[in-house]
Amino acid sequence: MCGRFANQFENKEAWENFFGEALPDDVLEEVRIGYNICPTQIIPIFYKEGETVSWHASRWSIVAPWATEVSTKYATFNARSETVQEKASYKNAWSKGQRCIIPALGYYEWKKIGDAKQPYFAQRGLSEPLFFGGLYE
Repeated sequence: MCGRFANQFENKEAWENFFGEALPDDVLEEVRIGYNICPTQIIPIFYKEGETVSWHASRWSIVAPWATEVSTKYATFNARSETVQEKASYKNAWSKGQRCIIPALGYYEWKKIGDAKQPYFAQRGLSEPLFFGGLYE
């Protein structure tokens, strides 16, 4: 996944229509909505547990199972699809099927130009939702 993304309300209705489930007020009160969402912020996620599907407020990162405390020191957020089954940080969530969907408006990629980095914003369309696959613990 990217290092920064946008999850503005322009897509809130599209997200709800896609999942057939309204974003609850208690989740909306907890999450960070904006054009510059960074790791460790609280974001809306959508996941299925048993037969129940629902929205939740979740911290954007996963803390390694061996960590003694929930801290940014032990947090990671960028699993690679090629190695997610093998890496110790993600293996437990992957093997338990703890997958979620992260709604977005778009994400940022940076290109190095000389000594500076130029951000570029990638999106599907002006009003189309974009979704990232994620894992949760």
